[in-house]
Amino acid sequence: MDALERAQDAIGGAAHRGSSFPGGTVARWKRWTLAVLLGTAVFAAAWWFCEAGLDKSSGDAIGIAAVPSALAAMVAGWWAGLSSPEVRDRVARGLWVRQIAAASRAELDRVFAEVPRLPLVLRSRPDVASFRKTGVAAEEFADVGAAFDGAGRAMLLLGAGGGGKSTLLNELCERLCVAEQGRDEPVVPVVVTPGAWTGGRLETWLPGAVADAYPGVSPAVARKWVSARAIVLLVDALEDAGGRKADFLAALDRFLDAGACPVVVACREQDFEGLDAPTAIGLAVQVCKPSRDEAVAYLKALGSPAADSVVAVSEKDSQWWSMVREPLMLGAIATLAAIAPTTPLRLVSRHKDRRRQVLGLYVDALIARGGRPPGAAGGDDARRWLAWLAAWMSMRGAREFYVDRIPASWLPAVLEPGDNTNLISRTGRTMIATAVAVLVGGAVVTANAAALRSLPQLVFHSLVILFATSYTLRMNHLVPGEPIRLTWRVRGRWPVGLGITGLLIFAGAMVLAAALGRSPVSVPVVVTTGAVFVYAAPVVLALTVRSVAESNRARTAPGVRLRRSLMNAWRAALLIGLPVTAVRFALSLPAGLEYAVVFCLPLAVLNIGSTWLVFGGMPVLQYRLLFREIARQGRGPRRYVEFLRWAAENRLLHPAGSAVRFPHREIQRHLKLTWRG
Repeated sequence: MDALERAQDAIGGAAHRGSSFPGGTVARWKRWTLAVLLGTAVFAAAWWFCEAGLDKSSGDAIGIAAVPSALAAMVAGWWAGLSSPEVRDRVARGLWVRQIAAASRAELDRVFAEVPRLPLVLRSRPDVASFRKTGVAAEEFADVGAAFDGAGRAMLLLGAGGGGKSTLLNELCERLCVAEQGRDEPVVPVVVTPGAWTGGRLETWLPGAVADAYPGVSPAVARKWVSARAIVLLVDALEDAGGRKADFLAALDRFLDAGACPVVVACREQDFEGLDAPTAIGLAVQVCKPSRDEAVAYLKALGSPAADSVVAVSEKDSQWWSMVREPLMLGAIATLAAIAPTTPLRLVSRHKDRRRQVLGLYVDALIARGGRPPGAAGGDDARRWLAWLAAWMSMRGAREFYVDRIPASWLPAVLEPGDNTNLISRTGRTMIATAVAVLVGGAVVTANAAALRSLPQLVFHSLVILFATSYTLRMNHLVPGEPIRLTWRVRGRWPVGLGITGLLIFAGAMVLAAALGRSPVSVPVVVTTGAVFVYAAPVVLALTVRSVAESNRARTAPGVRLRRSLMNAWRAALLIGLPVTAVRFALSLPAGLEYAVVFCLPLAVLNIGSTWLVFGGMPVLQYRLLFREIARQGRGPRRYVEFLRWAAENRLLHPAGSAVRFPHREIQRHLKLTWRG
């Protein structure tokens, strides 16, 4: 048996072996036996204790002993009924196999919503794979599933740009998911792209890539699948790795050497030149372009004047038919025929302009069908905004755009110099000015001049709070080279900080009360202690809170993190800032209701504002400022997230997990060329 056969045997075994975790668990019948014995022992011990120790009658002892024995039986029964970790993992994998199958089916339905499916033929390439074989005839496969099985479940998929590789991978993923649903130990097929891979071990990168591709899969769960090799790894668009393609393939080779699993790597043929496939991959297949007769039959089946105008082009126009035979162009023409079936496609005379014409008509038809975009005056705005996004992504080699992880480089690229850094200072000045205005206005309206005497105290308190808030915001949200850090949750030792602060203030109050000969529980001491703690609480919170951005969780579609950060900000403002102000208001009531109202309203502005900023409001402000400047410069609307959602609904963009991407690289390139920034 040669190395290729051994590798494929290992992969074939891994495909059906599922995951296995070290360390066994107690068999279920043994646990039920132990549960019965435990309940009986607890009942007997309780009965004996009641009769011997408490001198109860037998009837009373039985009644009393029934309570702890019942509780023990409930706990023991719960323990006995628990599934083992292996069983729970298998069940979870089975559920995810069904969900990924549904996601792949939804993607295929989206692709073929308006156009019929185009049959594609795959032909083996014995000259490309690592185990090259000379003198072996190329073999044809009618579908991707047959090619995958013929390759020993380890395959390299090559084709031209727009050749249908991504669609074939989704089709294969759905088929594999359907096949795995009936297995006792299913493995999970996943489609990932290497665009975000920056180097290192695949075991480290892959869980996050799976979590990004399938919102709801946590990185911890994906890490279990990867470590157990309970996955079928389908890598789409290897060319997205750019200059790191060879390094990615080397890392994949090491990953497969450490533990075999079924794998498919898809790449454009011209981008794979000079590269070597991983050792475990023994067969390369190429997606063949349909012949002219097949393309003509496909277009005639559409039955529309638009498609007939394409068929009418002379067979001698080889450049035209070479372009039309590409699955991407056939799909674009079929979509145009579905949207405007009675409008013939009038071709320009220059061959090099025809691709741009077809893609332009395709994009214009999708925009027109989608209606007025959010925040746009018409379709021209949507086309210009998409062109800017395509140009920005192309300049940075990005294939996917995470609206919830906008790179920090956008801020200096779009904003005026200093706008982002000065955002904190401007917000702080606004809060102080608002607090002072509220204090003065309240004093004038209520004619309570006594409240104005607290103005220096208010200004000092404002400066302390804003200094602490500014420090935390700069540490959390102005980190060079990082994306805008939307707050999924907050961490830090702020509960400990509040507790220590409270103890120190209480100890100081006790010492001061003893020095002045006052009782520690007297009203002035208690009020002073509470007031100082209320003053210190926002400062302690600001200095101890650390914002945490979440990589992915359930339902983290584009825009979810932005809404979550805003929700966290308002939740903190209402549950922390408002109660702190309410306590300070209660402590100020002995000085009079009017004084308490006038003095505490400015404190409400400071407390609620600082907690809102620290607990998630600052990145929301950054996004709002960014979107405002993008709109001012004509690069997008203020309601940018809604615009991206509109574009995805109308197939101008494609949701890819928690990111969006253009449906195809050719469409992104076409839009990029139309940008006139």
